[in-house]
Amino acid sequence: MTEQLEIKKEHRTQTQKLVYYLIALCVTAIGFSVTQTTGQKLMISQIPLRFAVTCWAFSVFFGLRFLNHNLNIFYDNNLYFDILKGHIPEFNRSTSHQHYAAELVLEKINKAIKKHQYHQFTQELLFYVGIVAFLIWHVLNMYSKTIC
Repeated sequence: MTEQLEIKKEHRTQTQKLVYYLIALCVTAIGFSVTQTTGQKLMISQIPLRFAVTCWAFSVFFGLRFLNHNLNIFYDNNLYFDILKGHIPEFNRSTSHQHYAAELVLEKINKAIKKHQYHQFTQELLFYVGIVAFLIWHVLNMYSKTIC
């Protein structure tokens, strides 16, 4: 049983590191894109770059939402165990009150886990779509310079 708990703990830690890493990469990519276009007029050829920056900005947003849901899940898990152990007087009137309250918290946890997974998936997807859009912009930019 302890091996399984260790694996779960390691998975959670690595997932959080990945989310933080993607947030940092997105913020860095946005900054790099700004420095590459400083002093330039807005042009149609920059549409892929604007799209990439937008994807990265939303990727940061979904990464932060992921971390927020992560904290809420920890809090709700704690609440769930406190209810089951009888540490919350409001739910100790009877075992049926206790089980009903625990069931409600468990439903809340399950909904939060679904959002949690959605935010992680969306963050990664937007990060990679932003990379593709940036590469398209870069190739178009290089091509336009070779024609002139």
